[in-house]
Amino acid sequence: MLIVSVVFWGVLIFLLAKIFLSQSNILKLFFIGGLLIKVLAGICVGLVYTYYYTAGDTFGFFYDAQVLNSLLDKADGAYFNFILFGDRSFEVVEGLVNLERRSLFFVKNLSLVTMVSFNSYWVSSIFFSIASFLGCWYAFKKMIVHFPEGRWSGLVSFLFVPTFIFWSSGIIKESLSVAALMYLTGFTIALVFKEKSKLWEWVLAAIAVLFLWKLKYYWAALFIPAAFTTVLLIRLIIPVLPTRNKVFETLLWISVFGLIVLGGSNIHPNFYLSRFLNVVVENHNAYVVASQNGPVVHFYNLEASWGSILLNSPWALFSGLFRPAIVESVSFFQIVVALENLLLMALFVFNLRYISSLWNSKHRLLIISVGIYICLLAIFLTLSTPNFGTLSRYRVGFLPFFFFLLLYHPSQVVLSKINKLKIS
Repeated sequence: MLIVSVVFWGVLIFLLAKIFLSQSNILKLFFIGGLLIKVLAGICVGLVYTYYYTAGDTFGFFYDAQVLNSLLDKADGAYFNFILFGDRSFEVVEGLVNLERRSLFFVKNLSLVTMVSFNSYWVSSIFFSIASFLGCWYAFKKMIVHFPEGRWSGLVSFLFVPTFIFWSSGIIKESLSVAALMYLTGFTIALVFKEKSKLWEWVLAAIAVLFLWKLKYYWAALFIPAAFTTVLLIRLIIPVLPTRNKVFETLLWISVFGLIVLGGSNIHPNFYLSRFLNVVVENHNAYVVASQNGPVVHFYNLEASWGSILLNSPWALFSGLFRPAIVESVSFFQIVVALENLLLMALFVFNLRYISSLWNSKHRLLIISVGIYICLLAIFLTLSTPNFGTLSRYRVGFLPFFFFLLLYHPSQVVLSKINKLKIS
C-alpha cells in the first residue's frame, strides 16, 4: 500500500505541476497562492475542530474511514463490496458513527483517500482541499474565457472569499460538494458557449452530478435544473424562435425550469410535494431547539403551508444573503461572516444602478439562472437551517456566485480608474 500511496501522490503532484505550467505568468501566482491557501484552510478546519469546537463531524468521518480500512485488512472482497454496494443493512455499519446516507457515501470516499494518504487525517485533508481547489479553478478558467472582463471578480469570488475557502476545504462534505458544483459550473459555461468538450470532461461531469446529488441533493435539485434549462434554451430553443423577446424568453425559462423542478420532485423523499413543506418546518424547529439561546433567524409563525412560506421568504432571502450583521455576531467566526455580509450589502447597493444593464445583457438568461438559483437556495437554506453558524457553512453552495455577480461591475470601475491614473 505504501507504493500505491507514493504513486498516487506522485501522479497528483505531476497533474498539479502540469496545470501550473500551462498558466500565464500572472495566473501562476494566483494558482499557487490559491492552492496553498486552500490547503492551509483544510488544515485549519481540523485545528478548529480540535481546539475550538467541542464536537464536529470531521473527525467522526475519519474514524469511520479507519473502521472501513480495518475491514480491508480482514477481507478485501468484503471491503470493496461495501464500498460499491453497502448501505445501513451491512454488518460493518455497526462500528460506524455516521449512518445517514450522505455521510456514509462521504465516509466511503474518505476511506479510499485515507488508504492512499498513509492513513493520515492531515494528508487526507490536503487531498480534499486540492480536489475542491481544482473544481474552483476549472470554473474560474471557463469563466474568464467567455467573460474576460470579469476575471478579477471571478478570481476573488471563486478563490479568495474567506468563509467560502474555509467551509469548502478539508475533511467535510462541502469540500467534495463544492468540487462537483464548481466543475459543473465550468462545464455548463462551456456548453452554453458551444465549446467542444472532451470525453474526459463528460465523464467528470457525470461523476460530478453523482457526487453533488449524493452529498448535497438540495444544491443539485436547484443547480442541475437551472443549468439544464439554460443550456436547452440558449443552444436549442431560442435560436429557432422567429423573433427575440426578452419578456417571453424570461417567462419561457421560468416555465421550463419550474416544470423540471416539479417533474423531479419525486426523485428524493424530502422533495415529495406531500411532505416537502413539513420537512422544511421540521428541520427549522429542530435547529431552533438545538440552538437554544444562540443566534438564529426568527420567522413569523412559520408553518407547513405555502402561504406561511411565501410570507417568510423575503426575510429568509435577506437573512440568507446578508446576515448575521456585526451587531448580531457573538463569536470570531460570526464576525468574519458579518464583515463579508457588510461587503455584500455595500456591493448590492452599488449594483442597483446596473439593474437595467443586466436586463439588456446578451447573457440575460445566464444571469437569470444564476440569480434564481441563488435566491431559491438562500431562501430554503435559511428557512430549514436558521442557525447562523450552520447557515454560514451551508451557503457556500451559492456564495461564490453571489460575490461574482456583485463584484463584476465594481471590479471594472476600479480597473478603469487605475488605467486612467496610469495614463495620466
